[in-house]
Amino acid sequence: MSYISLTSIDFLSGEVVSGESSGASATVGTLTDGSIDITNTYLFDDGQRDNFYDIARIVRKSSSPAPTGRLLIVYDYLEHGSGDLLTVDSYVDIANQMDYEDIPIYTATKVDPDSPSPAGEFPLIDSFDFRSRIEDIAGTSSTLETIDEVTGNSFDFYSRQFDGTGASISDFGKPGSTIQADLEYYLGKKSAIVIDDRGTISVVEGASSDVPRRPDIPADVMKLADLSIPPFTFRPNNVSIRSTKNQRFTMKDIGKMNNRLSNIEKTTSLNLLEKNALTFEVLDANGLNRFKSGIVVDNFQGHKVGDAFHKDYKNSMDFSRGILRPTHVTRPVDLEESVTTDSARTAAGYQKTGDLLTLPYTEVVLTEQPFASTIERVAPFMSATWKGVLSIDPSQDNWFETEIAPRIIINKKGNYDAVVASIGNNMGTVWNSWQTIWSGVVQRDDGIPAQAWQGGNAFDWEEESDDADDGGGP
Repeated sequence: MSYISLTSIDFLSGEVVSGESSGASATVGTLTDGSIDITNTYLFDDGQRDNFYDIARIVRKSSSPAPTGRLLIVYDYLEHGSGDLLTVDSYVDIANQMDYEDIPIYTATKVDPDSPSPAGEFPLIDSFDFRSRIEDIAGTSSTLETIDEVTGNSFDFYSRQFDGTGASISDFGKPGSTIQADLEYYLGKKSAIVIDDRGTISVVEGASSDVPRRPDIPADVMKLADLSIPPFTFRPNNVSIRSTKNQRFTMKDIGKMNNRLSNIEKTTSLNLLEKNALTFEVLDANGLNRFKSGIVVDNFQGHKVGDAFHKDYKNSMDFSRGILRPTHVTRPVDLEESVTTDSARTAAGYQKTGDLLTLPYTEVVLTEQPFASTIERVAPFMSATWKGVLSIDPSQDNWFETEIAPRIIINKKGNYDAVVASIGNNMGTVWNSWQTIWSGVVQRDDGIPAQAWQGGNAFDWEEESDDADDGGGP
C-alpha cells in the first residue's frame, strides 16, 4: 500500500491499521521511503468557474524548478450525477468523507459590489448550484486501479464539451422566476454549564430557536459558564463560552463589608447634611445672607454631638427617622377592674380566667384519640424531666426602672451620656421609647426591621444581671 503522510507523525512497524469504510485491518510490516513530496511547489485549481465546472489542474509556481521525472498525483474528487441542479442533499457521505463541514465554499471571480457581505463567497451547503459540468478529458478514468495518462491536448479549448462521458447539463433558472423547495435548517441554542453541591458538572440545555434564549437554571446549582451554540456547529471553537464570575465570601469578609457599608452610609448622610447647611440661607435685618463661619452637622441619630450634661440640653432623638425632638415624659397608667363578679364581666363583654382578662371564649376538642390506654414516647431513652419550684418577687411589675442608671458596657453615639444626664426621666431622651423600649417593634416579613432598635438595644448598652430586685420591668 502506498500513502502520503499529511502530518509529521508516521506509521510504525507493528501498528494495526483499520479501514474507515471497509472495516478491514492489517498490521504494518516493512516501511519503505518513497519519492519526495513536492505538493508545495504547485497550485491547485479545482476547476470551478462562475458558470460551469471546468477541468481541475495543478499549476507549477513560477519560483519552483521544473520536475525531472514523472509526477504521481493522488487526489479526491466528486462525481456528478443526474439532475438539474446541486443542493446540500446532492453531497452523499460515505465513511465520514463528506460531512457538512467538507462541502466547499466557492469564491467567485466576478463580485457584485452591491451584494451583502461577504461578497463573492457562496457556501455550496446553502446554495442552488445550476452550473453544468464538462465532459471527462482524454486519458482519465474513475477506476482506482487505472493510472490516468493526461497529455497537453487534454486541456485545449476543443476538449470543453458538454455531450461526452461525465458531462452534466443543467437547465439554468430564468432570472426573476420563483423556485419552490422544501427547506430544512438547524437552529442555534444557548446552554449553561452548572455544578451541584456534590461536585457534579452538567449542561442545562436551552431550547433551539431563531432567537435562542438562555435556559432556566435550577435553584440548587451554581452556574459556571454560558454557551452560545450557533447552527451548523462544525468545530468546538465555533461555540462562544462566557464564564460566570462567582465570588466566594467568608463570614469574615461579610463582616468587613458590613462595617464598610455602615461607614459609607454615615459619611453620605453627614455630607448631605453639610451640603444642606451650606446652601441654607440665613438672612440678616437687611435681607442679606449672613456669613457662615462654621457648620455643626448632626444627623440626629444619637446624642454624640450635643452636650448631654449641659443644663439647657433638653433634646430627644428619633433614631429611626433622624429627627430632633424635645424631651418627653412617659408615665404608666394603671388599669383597675370596676366589677368583681362573673355575671358583670359577661355583661361587659369579657371574662376573667385566673389573672387574665380576655374576650369570651369556649373550649372545643381539636383532635382526640380515645383508644390509647397510656402514653408511649417515641424515644423514651432521650426524655428528661426536671421538677422544681419557681417564685418571682414581686409577682408582677407594670413599669421599667427610671431612677437607677444601668452599669455601662457600651456607650455608642453618646446615648448613655444622655440617659445618665436625665435621671428620673431616662426614656425622655429617646423618642418613641414607649414603643421601642416597652412594647417592642414589629418586623416585616422581608427581614428588614420596621425600626432599627428594639428593647434595650436602642441605647446599645446592657445591664449586668444580679439577684437583687431593682424594680425594673421585664
